[in-house]
Amino acid sequence: MTGSIKLRDHPGDAVRFSCENCGRRGQYRKGKLMAIHGPDIPLPDLLVVIARCDRRGQMHDACGVHYMGLTG
Repeated sequence: MTGSIKLRDHPGDAVRFSCENCGRRGQYRKGKLMAIHGPDIPLPDLLVVIARCDRRGQMHDACGVHYMGLTG
């Protein structure tokens, strides 16, 4: 996605995410994610990769995964 925040710009050392629809939540070390996916991966693209949700893109009961602690 163009204009999105890159992983390298994510604040803090932990990248946390959550989904209210399925209850899944987790966190990864930012350094490990950068080593695997590169520091320039846009956060929306990374979220698709780490969430691995079968509901992604569904119109009904869609995936609600989001980063925790990010505003904007």
